[in-house]
Amino acid sequence: MLRTNRMSSGSPAFQFRVLKFLRPDGEQALRYAAQLAETAKLTPERRVAVLVQAGDWFQAKDHNRTARRYYASAQRWVARTSGAEDPLAAPVQVLYPVPTLALRSSPARESSGAERYVEIEFTVRADGRVDRGRVLTREPGKSAADETLQALQAARYRPRMADGAALDTEGVRFRQAFR
Repeated sequence: MLRTNRMSSGSPAFQFRVLKFLRPDGEQALRYAAQLAETAKLTPERRVAVLVQAGDWFQAKDHNRTARRYYASAQRWVARTSGAEDPLAAPVQVLYPVPTLALRSSPARESSGAERYVEIEFTVRADGRVDRGRVLTREPGKSAADETLQALQAARYRPRMADGAALDTEGVRFRQAFR
């Protein structure tokens, strides 16, 4: 998802763009798929994948309570399967509006192939929002770091889950490349 200028997650324009991609007919289909995953005879890995995808959909729409119900159900299926990898053991980015500066490239730098980046450390809260962002490295400059921080404020993450409960996760790192 691309972000224009200084768009925040609370702005009506940003919400409109998210809802434009996540339409009601898709939501209805995803709810039905999740219902089938709970009742039909699927492999446990497939059930978990469908339930996590349903949770990610609602997480992107900022309906974190609904998302957590799907994540908790997926985690119950993971617990039933011995040796299965838990997709909810660490935060995963679900929605991220790419900063406009990251999409621009100057012709002089294109030929050199040099890549600069901003690295940020933050906390992913239990509701999937980013909190306490701290810039670690900012090679392109302050404006690139500011845009990356703003994009992370609008981003949504799948929270880390343990025993059916969403947990805050500190020390998550993110690197945004600028060409």
